[in-house]
Amino acid sequence: MSGNSESQAEGGEQRDQPKLTAFVERTCPVCGRKYGENGSECHPSSVVEFERRLATQNWLLTAQRPPETPPGKSPVVGSDRVSFEPTYLAVRPLIQSESDQFDAYVSDTPYQITDQTWIASVYRRYLSETNEIVPGVLAGIRASEDRITRRGVEVAPARVFAHLVFLDQCGLLPRYDSLVRGGERSLSEICAEYYDVRLSELESEWVVKRRVDRSKVYSTTPEFRQAWDVELVSGSSIQSTHPHSDHKPFDGTAVLGDHRDHNLVVRRAKSELRGLPDVDWAVAPHIIYSHADYDCSDDSSSRPPVLGFDVAGFEYTVDGQRMRYLGVVTDWNEDPFEVYLQIAQLGETAATGVVVFPNREEIYDFLQYLKTAELDRDRGVLPEERDEYSSVPNVQALHEQILNEVPLLDGIALLPRRKFLDEGFDTLADLVSVPTYA
Repeated sequence: MSGNSESQAEGGEQRDQPKLTAFVERTCPVCGRKYGENGSECHPSSVVEFERRLATQNWLLTAQRPPETPPGKSPVVGSDRVSFEPTYLAVRPLIQSESDQFDAYVSDTPYQITDQTWIASVYRRYLSETNEIVPGVLAGIRASEDRITRRGVEVAPARVFAHLVFLDQCGLLPRYDSLVRGGERSLSEICAEYYDVRLSELESEWVVKRRVDRSKVYSTTPEFRQAWDVELVSGSSIQSTHPHSDHKPFDGTAVLGDHRDHNLVVRRAKSELRGLPDVDWAVAPHIIYSHADYDCSDDSSSRPPVLGFDVAGFEYTVDGQRMRYLGVVTDWNEDPFEVYLQIAQLGETAATGVVVFPNREEIYDFLQYLKTAELDRDRGVLPEERDEYSSVPNVQALHEQILNEVPLLDGIALLPRRKFLDEGFDTLADLVSVPTYA
């Protein structure tokens, strides 16, 4: 046989033999995404490992941290009470542990967030107060007052409150959870009591009311963030770091600039994931490197392109980190095509997908869009008319009767905010398959 091969080579023409790798389907060991022969890893082990440490370890002022610091009641993951891991970049001056590793992470992450000294002062007050641990809201009030004073403007309750709303919007008020029920005071009530003013005196053109489940919450306007120079992520940084700029929900920075009602739900989702038995750590937002789907000849950005999701939950196994859950929180009246794109990307992974919609009506609107836009190859299982969904008694029945038969939604749960906030992920197994073990 070897003799025949040699004679063919001497004859001058020999057909290229297919490589063995051409028959091997490569998958990511972390999330299960499939990628081609020339595709790079979507979850580099060094990045995933550091992301885990970033979400679970103390990083801020560790040398000055009081040893008796009590665990907070906030559902925010991480000993430093940072809701969204990328916001560590905003308080980078306070990071005193393993800075070399943190610098290496910053060089790989797509987030371009500038240092915010006044935000760092919130955590400095919270973590290193000499006489007592200053609650996060009080620390935020004092830091906001200092910042307003330095800008040469009168410290007015409405101005301070707008800064507080911004901090909470980005998950930067330590140990404060706006969605805790049962007698907890709202951010506006705490601020009004501190200044001894009526709630109406906190109102301004810089804040708007949004709804989360049964409650209304405040959110800052883009005009406030621009006027007071508190933007963590600018539009230009999103454009320069993300190849899918036409579909911004893919951008992991979106969660940082979104409305407070969206971010509060993301924070709760992160906390709920931590409570599941097959999750060891959670991160928000989570990025997936998409080198395989990107034209590397494009010189518009020197940073790796990413797909962004609101929250992810991981388990540590003997074979390394495994993504068990991947989630998205949609906004009110979000473009259904962009929601479809996100769900399609969720389905590319082996993780259990969760999409939290504002309410059941938004879920029905999305399903009707799938039907009319002909985006699902087996759309015949979906009702012909939008009104037919009214006969479905509850979310579990919706999954059992309809969604479990839609290939696009295989392994993906669609939840309205109210059901999620009432039940968390305790009933997720009733809707879709969740990780099991032999």
